[in-house]
Amino acid sequence: SYERPDLWTVDPDGQIQRVTNDGFEYDSPAWSPDGKWLAFRRRQSLSQIIEAKQRYGAAVDLYRMPAAGGPMTNLTAEWDLIPDPPCYSPDGKFIYFAAAEGGDTQMHRMPSSGGPVEQLTHGSRNLAGFTFSQGFDKMAFTASEPTHPAEAFTARLDGTGEKRLSALNDPWIGEVDLASAGRIHFPSKDGTQVEGWIMLPPGAKPPYPLVLAIHGGPHGAYGSGWDYEFQWLAANGYAVLYTNPRGSTGYG
Repeated sequence: SYERPDLWTVDPDGQIQRVTNDGFEYDSPAWSPDGKWLAFRRRQSLSQIIEAKQRYGAAVDLYRMPAAGGPMTNLTAEWDLIPDPPCYSPDGKFIYFAAAEGGDTQMHRMPSSGGPVEQLTHGSRNLAGFTFSQGFDKMAFTASEPTHPAEAFTARLDGTGEKRLSALNDPWIGEVDLASAGRIHFPSKDGTQVEGWIMLPPGAKPPYPLVLAIHGGPHGAYGSGWDYEFQWLAANGYAVLYTNPRGSTGYG
């Protein structure tokens, strides 16, 4: 059997209880505020995929189950993206999680018993490191863009009132010439849109030598965040084209 993490609980006296044991992979459990429920991520294990001779990977979904064990409910069965680790609101009504949509990573929320997923933050950038205030009226996170490394921000839970807290990289940004990244889309053979970015060397004149950056997987994805390697190549006179081929995460 390949790696197959399960969910377990342990009480203050050291009594351990196994909660899951069905061959699936589990991670990122979160307790509901009243301690009665667990929310977590679940997917097929690699052993299951091999045994079924599947030619495709496994969906990652958010599930909910009683903390003592019992029937599970797939909360994101109708939502075709990959949720990051979940977090309950203090009143237990909502579950918050980040997720990539195309090349952008944003914060989302949904009712804790299931329902529509709502995107709370927006913009062509990658957000990460989300934490919430004790009053659960604000969130803190990092945000990066192609022309700026990550800085710290705060915003209200609905994404409004955003405020930048740090300027750690501003002195260095003022000393260098950075390349912007133009987002491009083009059709695959059946018309499906493929997304990518092209970065041109600042101050140079065409024609440019071109570096084509290809990510592995194909699970995984490039995005609209900071990438030192691509900036370094552009600073040395190269155009850089990086795309998310079909099978990349963030596209359903």
